[in-house]
Amino acid sequence: VDKWICIAPHIEKKLRTEATYEPANKLKLIRPGISLDKWPLKTKQTDGYQVGMVVGDIWDLKNPIAGMNIFAVLCKQFPKLPWKLRIRGQYEAGNEYYPVMYKHFIESRGLQNRITIEGPVDNMNDFYEEIDLLLHTGLKEGFSYAVCEAMAKGIKPVINKFYGSEDIWLEEYLFDTYDEAIGMLITRKEPEKYRKYIEENYNM
Repeated sequence: VDKWICIAPHIEKKLRTEATYEPANKLKLIRPGISLDKWPLKTKQTDGYQVGMVVGDIWDLKNPIAGMNIFAVLCKQFPKLPWKLRIRGQYEAGNEYYPVMYKHFIESRGLQNRITIEGPVDNMNDFYEEIDLLLHTGLKEGFSYAVCEAMAKGIKPVINKFYGSEDIWLEEYLFDTYDEAIGMLITRKEPEKYRKYIEENYNM
């Protein structure tokens, strides 16, 4: 191999410390980013209680069930508030149990009118326009374009502290426990601040 390209600083760090070859001249870190022109600040006025999750394929490492559990506790603690959760994701092919499992979770918690699982979305800008908060519960990430796009639009991120997350996102956007996630979901939002962070760090 002549060149290695990493997209995440924690992966680069691991390769440099654990590689059995000398990676200095072969390894290059290229950080991902987005074009801010494609992700303008959201203009639609929503009620402040619309939560979104973007998981792609619904599978264990994206950890959507944790997000649904956090949301279920949130609704139990604040039952009179109009919380809604929209999950952009499709069931992983070949796992017929997932649709049954998620349907049961939603119905057994009485969340039929609060949680919607959507398939692919043609225009993600439209999806982000409908939400106030982005809940990201992934266990394995090299980055997260969903977080980056949402923040560019001024949407508050609530991010699971996955391996390497501290090298990508500010500590104030990360949670360790469900209680911390809920605390972040119910506290005030700062749209311009989130967009500025992307502008300064991940603007391509």
